Formats: sequence, structure tokens, C-alpha cells
Amino acid sequence: MCGIAGFVGRGDRRIIEAMTDAIRHRGPDDAGVAYVEGPANVGLGNTRLAIQDLSPDGHQPMSTPDARYTIVFNGEIYNFKELRAELIRDGFQPRSGSDTEVLLALFRNEGRAMLSRLNGMWAFAIWDAEERSLFLARDRFGEKPLYLFQQGSTLLFGSELKSFAHHPSFTVEVDHTALLRYLTFLWVPEPDSLFAGVHKLPPGHFATYKNGSLEIAQYWDLPLHVERPVSAREAATEVRTRLFKSVERRLVSDRPVGAFLSGGIDSSTMVAAMAAVSTEPVQTYTIGFRNTDFEWESVESEVPLAQRVAKHVGAKWEHIELGSEISTLLPTVIEHLDEPVADPAAITAFLLCQAAKKERTVLLSGMGGDEVFAGYRQHKALQMTELYRRTPALLRGAIQRRLVPALEKSQHRKILGLAKDARTFLSNVDAPFEERFIGYARYHTSSELSELLHPDLRARVAVSDVTATHARVMARSTGADPLLRMLYTDMKTFMPSLNMLYMDKMSMASAVEVRLPFLDHELVKYAASLSSSLKIRRMTGKWILRKAFDGMLPSDVLWSRKKVGFGAPIRTWLKRDLAPLLNDVLSDRRVRERGLFDPARVRAIVNNPLQGRNDLRIWSLLTLEIWLSGIETRTRAHAMCASEASA
Repeated sequence: MCGIAGFVGRGDRRIIEAMTDAIRHRGPDDAGVAYVEGPANVGLGNTRLAIQDLSPDGHQPMSTPDARYTIVFNGEIYNFKELRAELIRDGFQPRSGSDTEVLLALFRNEGRAMLSRLNGMWAFAIWDAEERSLFLARDRFGEKPLYLFQQGSTLLFGSELKSFAHHPSFTVEVDHTALLRYLTFLWVPEPDSLFAGVHKLPPGHFATYKNGSLEIAQYWDLPLHVERPVSAREAATEVRTRLFKSVERRLVSDRPVGAFLSGGIDSSTMVAAMAAVSTEPVQTYTIGFRNTDFEWESVESEVPLAQRVAKHVGAKWEHIELGSEISTLLPTVIEHLDEPVADPAAITAFLLCQAAKKERTVLLSGMGGDEVFAGYRQHKALQMTELYRRTPALLRGAIQRRLVPALEKSQHRKILGLAKDARTFLSNVDAPFEERFIGYARYHTSSELSELLHPDLRARVAVSDVTATHARVMARSTGADPLLRMLYTDMKTFMPSLNMLYMDKMSMASAVEVRLPFLDHELVKYAASLSSSLKIRRMTGKWILRKAFDGMLPSDVLWSRKKVGFGAPIRTWLKRDLAPLLNDVLSDRRVRERGLFDPARVRAIVNNPLQGRNDLRIWSLLTLEIWLSGIETRTRAHAMCASEASA
């Protein structure tokens, strides 16, 4: 696991050293750069968190013996030992025990065709000195980030945007269409970012840069039209076997391995699988909050359940509790995120990684289980839609006119949560499938966005289509089963743009590697081939995953659980611990100076945090302003340093 940065075109050794140093937190064990002068200068940088082969032999940038190919690599190849054995049989003589060397040798032998043989997570760049071309690739699901920026004949690439600020070709400018998408979804759909001109190489894609031209192509996609006619018993056995195998692959490490354990279905089944294939007790970590933090929340603490699961499977268990330090922690987390995502789960991920780092360098997470096996509320809403549409019209009208407004008047935390879900469902239930899906995902409608924006910004983005990315993705799944279409779209939008982004940034800020067993591509492909009735049954999501671990975990953990999510008690924080910061950052004066939003509308949202989705709307505005202020501060500091250096 590492951080990578580089350029082709304008630049020198001093620049690539600065770009690499900016991501030193991603790899505290080693760092290196390669610089090649020529018609187009080339800089390659790497910071290393040593996981496989802890010796200096794993140093990057790494070159082939003939010096034609040089690689910088971020990630892990879980099947590298099998691939290495094949290479050795064909005459390969390794100089290290690292997966980086295997990756480079495979590319030398097979070129881009080698990507289909890899099982793992990766973002890497390989410079071909003979062809004077750069090859870049990203893993199938976007577990590892890879940012790109092109200006003229210069290309920048890297694991984090922080590197780009040290290159003279890069200028900081917010993309206002991307800003609208952030406010709509609480994250920016890939391949865009909040910086104008900065894009991400899409998951499952590779790129070639030569003579100032960047060409991008896809090498893998999820099959959508294959359904296996299997029994529930057979499917459950196969899911369990494949998850065991995936976990086993992700336990290969020269550093100690632990696991996230929230008490939810995904982390619980993953830890049960780890316990089954491990030769020693699994070390697990759970984040918790003060009892008072759930005063305004619609869910209960999962800590007791996590403790039960750990005890049941014989795992070691450590509980980390977050107290009142959230107001000082939040700006740190936002800075590490590199670009804003309005999900408080980033905070819990950061704290868990920070705590685990004392004993574990590698952690396994259950992230991805919801997208693979249908665990989100909008997935179950498919069944609810059919039931609701069969309800008599008079009863439907009464529900919309009377029941939901009555729920929204309550001050009870659980009823407020129910009211929010009901309002979202009823607002979209009669829409066509594509519109309904987007309706479940958005936090501001078009009219609400228009009210929020400052008139000047509203005029500049009047023709922007915030749902264009989702529409393109959904168009590729036309004709497939509706649930599979939802899962496919989630995997292409929500998962890489939000979940993968914050997990990578929070883990690497702590110098911890996080591995995701549910995103083994062989497991995902198998799950996609199963009928929807095996994923959601009788309004129970992830049914086949629960069935697969029946008997291995307590029954109430598997079957009597409402999904909570890997989140945090933000409603209580906004009313209490974060209130001073919130009132300062989103004051009328600050909002007016920023010039993006209407101060009166922001004030109305902030003053009513418990209605509908206002809690996450507030969180998105708070996150954005802290991020923008941080960008301005770092830009001024960088300009000052550059001025002093040139003086």
C-alpha cells in the first residue's frame, strides 16, 4: 500500500519531490522518485507503506532489469504468489518478494492483457522509456483512487489532489456543476471531482498517455444478463465458500491483520469468516459513542451487538469511544479527505484506523456488502413500491395527506427517522424507475437547489444536469433485472465516489491498509448472477448472505436487525458539540462572503436540523465550507513558499 504521484510534460526533479512529499502520510516506511529528462520530462514518485516484503527490495519506483519499464504502484495483488510462481517457471528471476515486481514483470510480458489476471486493488503507472508512453490502470471497483489532470501536453496523476498543488500547471478552481452534484448527492459522482479539470480514472479502466494524447478504455465490467438457476441451499453454500476464499486471500500479509466490527451483517459475517480460516484469534475494533449522543438519533448503539459477535466467534475485541472532541476532529478529517464527502462515517473510519494502527497495519472491512447483496433501504423499496401501488387509492391519499405530516410533527427520534424515510419513498414511488432511483439518492431536489444558490451562481449553472452520470450508468443496464440495475448503478457511482473515497483517505491518513473481502471480483460476479429473490426476500435485504452464515452467528444478529450503517450521531452533534462551529462557519457573514448560497436559505436549514434530511444537508454545507477554507489557506501558504523559493 502506498501513495503515487507523477507527471509527463512540464516539470523537474524538484517538482516531483514536492508532489511526492505531499503524500508522505500514505507511506511512512519509504519514499522514492524517478526523473527522466527528455522531449517530455517524466517524474514518478512513490511513498511506501510496506506490507509485502518489508525489506528495501520493495523500494519504488521500481524498474525492469533492462530499465525499459518503471512502475509506481499503490495497492495489493492478492494472488501475486501464484502469478509469481508462473513467472518463475517461465524463467523469471525475482529480486524481491514484493507484488510490485510481479506486476511489473507481468506487464513486460503481457501488456495491458495482464489486468484480467489480477485479484486485488490497485492504482499504478508504468513508464515505457522506449515508447515514451505512460500506462495507468485502476482496479475493478475503485478501491484505490487515481486522479488525472491535463493541461496542454502536460499530464499529472496521483493518489491525492494534494500532490497537484505542487505542480505549476495546476490551478485551484471549483467546478460549479460538480458542486451542484455534491449538494444533490453529498458526494461528486466519478469521474468528476470538485476541482475544475481534475478527473478520476474510472474503476475497471486503463489509460495510455503518449505525445500529449490521453486515451482511456475499459477492461472489466460487471456481467448483467446471466442468471444462475440455483437453489437457496446451493447459493448459500457457494456464497459462504467464496467469501471464505476472499477473506483467506486478504489475510496474506507480512504485517499484522485485524478487522472492523460494527455489529452489522457485513462486518459480522466477514469476521465469522476470518475466524473460520484463521489459525489464531482475530483482533477486531469497534467504534462507539456516548449514550447521550443518541438523544436525537433514530437508531441505537451497535456496540453491544459487536461485542456479542466477537465473543461468539472467539475474536479479540477493542472498543473505541468518541467523546466531545468532534469539533476539533472534523477539520482534520475533512483535510485528509482531499475533496468533501458529507458522510460522518469518515470520522468513525479515521478513529478506528488511528486506534488500530498501534497494533495492526492491515484491517479488513465489510464495506461493499450492501452493493453486492442488496442491503440499502432503496433496494427494499422496490418490493415496497409494488405493495404500495396495489393499495387502494383512498388509503394511499390518506397516508400522504395525514400520516406522514403527523409523523413529521413528532419529536421522538425513531419516529422522525421513520418520517424521513416515508417522505422520501412517497415523493418518488410514482416516478419511472430511473427517476425513482435518483430520487432515493438525492438530498436536494432541483427546486431546493435553486432556492439555496446565490442568484449569480444560479445563473451560471442554469443548464447543468446533475443526474447525467447516473443516467449514463443506468442506460448501460437497460433490460436487466431492476434490482441488479440498482446494484450496478450503486457500484459505479455511490460506492467508488463515496465509500471507496473516504475509506482510502482515512486509512492512508493513518498509515493503515484496508482490504475489502466483499469486493473480490469473483464473489461479486457470482452474486450478480443470483436472482433478486435470493437477495431480498420478505422485505429482508442480503437474505442469501444471512442464510449463508445461519448457524455461524447468533440468530438475532442475522435476522432481527434493522440496518444502521457505518455512521455517527450527527443530529445530536449539530445540536450540541458542533453548535459553536456550525454557527461560525455557516453564519450569515461567512455565507455572504463565500458568495455561493443565499444566507437566508442556509439559515433556515441550519435552524431546523431535525426535519426531513436537514441534518445531512447541514453536514454537507458545513463540510464544504471547512474544505473551501482549508483549500484557500493551503493555496496561500503554497504560493508564499513558492515566492520565497524563487526570490
